[in-house]
Amino acid sequence: MKRNLLFLILICCITVMNAQQPFKRNTLFIELGGNGLMASVNYEREIIKGTGIRFQAGTGFYGSDLTVPVGLNYLINMGKSKSWLELGTGATYTKADVHLYAIADYRKLHINKQYWNLIPSIGVRSVTKENFVYRIRFTPVINHIGFIPFIGFSFGKCF
Repeated sequence: MKRNLLFLILICCITVMNAQQPFKRNTLFIELGGNGLMASVNYEREIIKGTGIRFQAGTGFYGSDLTVPVGLNYLINMGKSKSWLELGTGATYTKADVHLYAIADYRKLHINKQYWNLIPSIGVRSVTKENFVYRIRFTPVINHIGFIPFIGFSFGKCF
């Protein structure tokens, strides 16, 4: 029974991976909100061709502080259109305390520390015939303060 279940799961995974519509493996994009917190420039690459598993890294800012977002995304094709459901997780390094910057009155209380923020994401990605990419994602920030809802919008080019 366990072998049959394992075999069925393996067949489903192979089917899902082969159902991905191929498009360019590299993407360069700018993002407002999202993993970069305020704004960022990111590079994304499909790790294993045809699987929909993609790694991204970039640089951005939150207030006057540098952010370094990294993440791993999985794309699920939404039919014959060039649209994908995107599931991901990421982490962003910054010296900014995300909670304090969200409240303008407390910016003066900024203490020079280093923070890692966990940022899971779910969203939709669309690719045009000219290989332009548009995305919108729900990207909540989870850090030492707790859960802070965030959203990200991005635009880029596949190559």
